[in-house]
Amino acid sequence: MPIADRELNVEVVQGDVIARGSFDTAKNKNGEEDFCAYVVVCNLNDHPQEYTLRVNKALPDVVVDNMANHAWRQRYNVTIHDDEDEGHTIVDIIVGYGSSVLRLGCLD
Repeated sequence: MPIADRELNVEVVQGDVIARGSFDTAKNKNGEEDFCAYVVVCNLNDHPQEYTLRVNKALPDVVVDNMANHAWRQRYNVTIHDDEDEGHTIVDIIVGYGSSVLRLGCLD
């Protein structure tokens, strides 16, 4: 397992949530280094809401192509939008006073 020791700059574009990310590299099953990041999102309201995050770091194509994955509780994928002007954005919904952990990369 990687030890995420570098901050991944995540900006909340829309929604009353807080988000923090970190990234590192991890060795996959073939012994090669892969990009691996986690973003923790917390809802500050008592009702569900949609949020948009912008990741202010160049992400490897393999990460963008494979979406963000919910780790642990939720088990669905979230599309990473790659826009020339906006950068990488992630749009999702979170429950009231809830939290989510999104995994980017860490493929094998």
